[in-house]
Amino acid sequence: MLSETTEPSERFAHSEGYTAVKFSYDGIYFFTGGNDSLVRAFKTDKSERDQEAQTLEYHSDAVLAFDVGRNKLITCGQDAVSFSFRVPMHNDDHNQQISPEGTVARSTLTICDVSVSANGLLVAVAAHENTVSIVSLIDMTIVYKLEGHPGPVNSVDFSSDSRYLASAGCDGTIKIWDMQMDAPDCIQTLERFSPACPVGD
Repeated sequence: MLSETTEPSERFAHSEGYTAVKFSYDGIYFFTGGNDSLVRAFKTDKSERDQEAQTLEYHSDAVLAFDVGRNKLITCGQDAVSFSFRVPMHNDDHNQQISPEGTVARSTLTICDVSVSANGLLVAVAAHENTVSIVSLIDMTIVYKLEGHPGPVNSVDFSSDSRYLASAGCDGTIKIWDMQMDAPDCIQTLERFSPACPVGD
């Protein structure tokens, strides 16, 4: 007589809706963020893949994006807050957990995107306030505001050498900023680089 087998039940990392994903700097973790306001950190090593993910419950609304530095995870979301977490690396104690470091930025409107510079010194924060905030990861009280977008900013990204920052607005405009100066300056504006989109899209 054949024994009955039961198919394993599906397990979802998040509730239905948008999900952001990112590997950690050294590939030890795989991060997911969802509409349910949760960030989950899964171990990628084959021997640890079946373990429960570490859950970071700090946001109060949907998680929209995150970026990583050498031992950092920076998150942001619809609750208009960006958080910093310390991420253990290969040479750290195997039992160490991801731990909160503090608030990177707060906004009156949604924070859509974050980007950590390759040198690990700065994080750029894009919000619907028409500005980009540049926050020092050495001292998070040091903040620069990049102004010039006529509308909400959807996306930011540092160049691989940390010398430049690109920011994209809902109106389809892209700005390139020189980050080598004491006061970062916009050195190029690409008008209508992409079609305009409604705020939030």
